[in-house]
Amino acid sequence: MKNKGSQAAKISIVLAATTALSYASLAPLRAEDQKAPEEQKQSTEKPAEQAPTTPAAAPAPAATPTDKSKLATELRALTGHIDWCRSAAFSADGKKLISGSNDRTVRFWDAETGKELKRLEGHKGEVNCVALAPDANRAVSGSNDMTARVWDLQSGTQTVTFDGHNNVVTSLAWSPDGKLIASTGFDGNIHLWDSTTGKEVKCLQGNLGTVECMAFSSDGASLVSGGSDNVVSLWSVSEGKLLRQLTGHKDRILSVAFSADGTKVLSAGRDLTIRLWNAASGTEIRSFNGHGNWVLKANFLNDGKRIISGGLDKTFRIWDVDSGTELSLYKVGDLGMWSLAFTQDGSLAMTGSNDYSLRIWQMGQ
Repeated sequence: MKNKGSQAAKISIVLAATTALSYASLAPLRAEDQKAPEEQKQSTEKPAEQAPTTPAAAPAPAATPTDKSKLATELRALTGHIDWCRSAAFSADGKKLISGSNDRTVRFWDAETGKELKRLEGHKGEVNCVALAPDANRAVSGSNDMTARVWDLQSGTQTVTFDGHNNVVTSLAWSPDGKLIASTGFDGNIHLWDSTTGKEVKCLQGNLGTVECMAFSSDGASLVSGGSDNVVSLWSVSEGKLLRQLTGHKDRILSVAFSADGTKVLSAGRDLTIRLWNAASGTEIRSFNGHGNWVLKANFLNDGKRIISGGLDKTFRIWDVDSGTELSLYKVGDLGMWSLAFTQDGSLAMTGSNDYSLRIWQMGQ
């Protein structure tokens, strides 16, 4: 009996450790991950919980430019969150911003003035992901409480709750016409919802791990996803089936995007690379290399000829699509980078900082 008890205790310890590691994988932006890979040997604990007051946002410590780099210009700091901002997104015109935080709130901002327009409360857990509707009149948020919620940004009220997940929600995307919302999480399933009624339209199955990122094609016919299985997956929205999988990444994928014409796919992640793919054949066209730490976000710019990226090396980079050449490199202050968003023209970036503020940065073109 004594041996059985000891064995059960060991099993319990192993299970507890496994659960803790699985949960930690949701948050790629831990404090220790703000360092370069060679510096990540020494862990950094999260600061003790703060009282619900807004911390003052100090100016970002200046970065040091190199011969080939420029300094991004900090335009303003948006303060209000009382914990790390996990996700943010600009409106199509770059004038508004939505953010979600570990403080369980969603906040809607005027990006030009830094004014908080709405504070949206209702989630029972940390908010991991947010997305703005194409018309910027609604937003959707996903949380550790296993729900996704749609908000009316004019009234600040919650209109729909999606309850179909059986685990943490990690990523969200609106269809271009605003009629569908895709949500996904730890369970690996991608749920397609009617954004108005909250009815589940389809469930896309076939991922082998947590889905970290998703994006619709501009015509809404296709969806691309990526995550912990290191694979980029292409889906038919109307048929709800997996079309093809793109392999080449060596670590978790954190960002995916379609080109405006839907012929190319962009992916980036923890292997420090950005990869360009032919959407029809699934072949890799080229990779973009230069980031010194995880690439958090990569997207096509409006002209379709350039790509913008940003990562934990505290740099934003602009690349030529056809040649793979790095055109510009911008450095930002040393305040960490818990979340990242770009405007569609690449002129502005937003970073979620260690002091819980959101920083708006300007880049020359």
